[in-house]
Amino acid sequence: MAPRAVLFAVFVLLLAAVFYTPTPASGSSLLLGGSGFVLERPLLLQGVDVGAALSAMRDDIAELKRRNTQLQAELNDSKREVTALQGTVGQLQATVSTQAGRLSQAETNISTLEAARRVMNNTVTEHGERLASAESNVAGLDARLLLAESAATALTSRVTATEGNLTALSTRVTNAEGAAAELTARVTTAETAATALTDRVTAAENAVSGLTNRVTFAESATATLTNRVAAAEGNIGAVGNRLTAAENLGGAPTILMTTVLALRDLTGGSTLVTTVTGLRDNSGSSALVTALGNLRNKTDSSSALIRSLPCYGESSSSDWRVWKDEALITRGLYVDVSMAACGFTSPPRHVTSSLFGLNRHWLNLGPSAVYSLTATSFRIYIMQVNPDTDGTMIMNPYAPAQVVADDWKINWMAAR
Repeated sequence: MAPRAVLFAVFVLLLAAVFYTPTPASGSSLLLGGSGFVLERPLLLQGVDVGAALSAMRDDIAELKRRNTQLQAELNDSKREVTALQGTVGQLQATVSTQAGRLSQAETNISTLEAARRVMNNTVTEHGERLASAESNVAGLDARLLLAESAATALTSRVTATEGNLTALSTRVTNAEGAAAELTARVTTAETAATALTDRVTAAENAVSGLTNRVTFAESATATLTNRVAAAEGNIGAVGNRLTAAENLGGAPTILMTTVLALRDLTGGSTLVTTVTGLRDNSGSSALVTALGNLRNKTDSSSALIRSLPCYGESSSSDWRVWKDEALITRGLYVDVSMAACGFTSPPRHVTSSLFGLNRHWLNLGPSAVYSLTATSFRIYIMQVNPDTDGTMIMNPYAPAQVVADDWKINWMAAR
C-alpha cells in the first residue's frame, strides 16, 4: 500500500473512533487507552486490514529513519569528499599551471635541441671526413712507428752503453767533488787573507794619497825655493850678509829682518803674519786656514786625508723604538743611527758602537752588533736582561721612557 493511502486510512480510523460507538454485535471493539487505541480484533475498513497497515507503516517509518540516518552519514562523507576534492582540484590547477610553464619551456628546449641537432649533424659529417683523413694519417704513422721502434731498439743499446759510461763518470764526479771541497776550503782561506790584505792596501792607498798631496805641495814649494835660491845665488854675498843680520836680528834693517821680527812678534800686516795669525786664531780665508778648518770639521769630502779619517758621533736617547718579533711580542729596543754628516758615498768598512748610559745599561745584549749598514745609517738592536735568583739571566724589556730617563745613547765611530 502506498504511504498516502495508509495515512488516509489512519485518519478515517481516528474519526470513526471519536464519533462512532460500536455495539457487541458488530463483532469487533476499539478500546482507547492513555497511550492510544488497541484493536481487540482486526478492524476491516473498506477491505483494508488497518492493523497490518499500521505495522507495515511502522516498519516503513523505521526503515525510512534508518535510511535517513544512512543518507545523512553518506551526505557527511560526501561533504568531506567534496572538501578533499576541492583541495585536490586546487592542487591539480597549480600543477597544471606549473606543467603548462614546463611544457612551454620544453617546447623552447625542443626548438633549441632541434637547432643543435642540425648543427650536430653537420659536425658529424665534418668529423666523418676528418676521421677518414685521420685513418689515412694513422696508416702513415704506423709505418713511421715501425721505423721509430727500430730506431728505439738501437737507442736502447746506446743508452745501455751510456749508462755504463755514466757510472764511470759518477765515480769521477765524486772524486772531483772531493777535490772541489778541498779547493773551496783553500779558496776560503785565501779570501780571508785577501780581505785582510785589501784592508791593508786601502789604508796604504789612503796614506799614499796623503803623501802624494804632501809631495805635490813640496814640489811646488821646491820650485819656488829653486827660483829663490837661483836669485840668492846671483847675489850670494849680499844674501849672506842679510842672513847673518837676520839670524842675529841686528845690524842694518832689511826686508828679511823686518819680516822675521814681524813673524816673531806677529806684528804688521804682511801676508805671512796674517796667515800665521789666521792659523792661530782659525780666522781668515787663506788656503791653509781653510784646509785646516776642513780637516778639523771633516767637511771637505773630496780630500783624501779627510776621507781617510774616522767619523764618530752619538745617537739621541729619544730615538729608541720598541722591537717586536714576528709574533708581535716585545723583545727589546732598537735605534737607527745616522751617519749622514760623515759624507760617506758607500757603506764604511769599519763601524764600532757602544752603549752609554747613566744606569743599568750594562744589563744589555747587542749594543755592538751592527745591522742594516748603509752609507748614511745603521741599526742597533738591544735586549735587556736581569739576573734571576738562581743566577740565570731572564729577558726584561724596558720601555722607551725608561731609557730616556737613564740617558741611553749609542756612541759610534766609522771609517772607510
